[in-house]
Amino acid sequence: MNRIIHAAKKNYFSKQFELNKENIKYTWKLNSKVISTKKVITQHTIKKLRRDNRIYANTQSVCDQLNNHFINVGNGLADKLPKHDIDPEVYLDTTMATNSFMFRGICPTEVYDEIMSLKIEKSALDIPRKCIKQTANHIYEALSMVFNQSLLQGIFPDNFKVSKVTPTDKGGEEMDPFNYRPISTPSALTQISKNSFVNSL
Repeated sequence: MNRIIHAAKKNYFSKQFELNKENIKYTWKLNSKVISTKKVITQHTIKKLRRDNRIYANTQSVCDQLNNHFINVGNGLADKLPKHDIDPEVYLDTTMATNSFMFRGICPTEVYDEIMSLKIEKSALDIPRKCIKQTANHIYEALSMVFNQSLLQGIFPDNFKVSKVTPTDKGGEEMDPFNYRPISTPSALTQISKNSFVNSL
């Protein structure tokens, strides 16, 4: 039975490669399917953490210590840099600077396009991407109004600033906070708003 399935798959892909030999983009997709390049991501549970010569084994305390590490590591590294009194503006190329810039209004159709371009297989913080895409016709105009008000008032909604941070093992000492890289996952609505703002420049 396995031999028959293998032969059928081989025959199918051979025909697909032949039919699409002029279509480079689709050919690469076929290659990915054949060699199965998709990585399997496994979730690693951090059971213990060492910080400031103390061991933390409770789940909540591990999370708290990683959070404290991530929000302070930048300041800690900055403090190690040599101090100087040079004005940072001397490094700017003023010949390319403009006096001002402004956002144009965000069109509802642009928001709709951003919604439909969401990849549903990616993880979501709150509302599943599939649900957002399925309701695009009902929400894109309201979202465009929210985004335009954000531009006019210069206020980015607090809900859009929230993201899920996942510590990713870099392959070193598992109990060392410096071994983990924070991967931030914003909400799909945050991604849509960010792309809409960029398009309005």
